Amino acid sequence: MKIHKQVAHASKFERKCRKCSTKIQIGQVYYWIKHRNMPTENFCKDHYPKPRDLTLSDKLRTLYDAQESLEQVVRNFEGVDVSEAAEWQGESSPVEPDVEDDNPDKESIYSDWEGEMNEWEDNRAKYQEACSKLDSALSDLASELESIEESVREVADGYHEGADAQEEYFPNSSKVEENREKGDNAEEWADAINYAASEIEDLRGEIDADSPEKGRNLTEIFEEAMSVAQTAADASSI
Repeated sequence: MKIHKQVAHASKFERKCRKCSTKIQIGQVYYWIKHRNMPTENFCKDHYPKPRDLTLSDKLRTLYDAQESLEQVVRNFEGVDVSEAAEWQGESSPVEPDVEDDNPDKESIYSDWEGEMNEWEDNRAKYQEACSKLDSALSDLASELESIEESVREVADGYHEGADAQEEYFPNSSKVEENREKGDNAEEWADAINYAASEIEDLRGEIDADSPEKGRNLTEIFEEAMSVAQTAADASSI
């Protein structure tokens, strides 16, 4: 469907944006679309028509919404920053010095060590906080993926059920294979999202807040989760 761009001119009909209901004033740029046998739909300059606006199919609208939600979920997760903690992660705790009692610099040496220990403990606390933040973000990401998967799978089931019904009454209709293919594509996408959610849940188990020097690097975990989630988004069937 073509999206028309135009400057509003004088009209006896009031134009309002379908999205925000703002009145489109004379001289303002706006967009409009028209479905067959349906009234013209207008959009203000701030609400360019989205793919879901270009179809009347509830199934397609659900898939477009799922795609948009998935892309937003990936963008939200991208804002998680654990890089500072990850850089420190490999540092071992300072070893307590073994200094003879008659060493005149003993007090100074222990003072330096205590300072290093305090700094290490501060970094350890920051690392544990980063672990908690990353674990929470991964949990939210997996949960949101599961919710999106459910929506996509419902669409897949709807296409398959429609194809079965059509095949019963119109066995030679091209719509049967068309809907079955759409259902298969949606199901494959749902499977990809499910796989991503499972992989991300597994990544949570690789976070080791108690042993920073032994656990997997937090940046590696974050980057793998980003890659897995993006792959699920790219597997869209629309």
